[in-house]
Amino acid sequence: MDKEQSNKQSQQTSGKGEYVATTTYILYLIALSTILHPGLIILLALPAIGVGLAYHGIFNSSAEYWVKTHFQYQVVTFWVAIVGGGIALLVYPASHNIGYLLHALVLAWVIMRCVYGLGQLSRKEQIAEPGSFFLGWKRNS
Repeated sequence: MDKEQSNKQSQQTSGKGEYVATTTYILYLIALSTILHPGLIILLALPAIGVGLAYHGIFNSSAEYWVKTHFQYQVVTFWVAIVGGGIALLVYPASHNIGYLLHALVLAWVIMRCVYGLGQLSRKEQIAEPGSFFLGWKRNS
């Protein structure tokens, strides 16, 4: 295989990884919209599908490193949102206000991470700290 064919194949696998990462971010954002309408509870399965795609992307050896950072970032987003949402549900019976506040904070956090991730993805840039609980940008030390 010559160099030109190799570059073309690399671009195709990179594009597929970008598509999967974009789809995962969009699934997360769609799932957040279902919280406003309980009748759409079936769409809560979308984050699970998204994290499945992200795990697949992490272990897919053909994906480029910068795309894999997005997959790792999406997995962290999923698990922290699940734990944060669970804590909010546990707190809710004891204090409605604190439960609502925690729930709102988790929602805002997920939205900010998705928007930041989509921005980085559109510029074809990696997430600087994909394992971080914060937004993933490099902090100055």
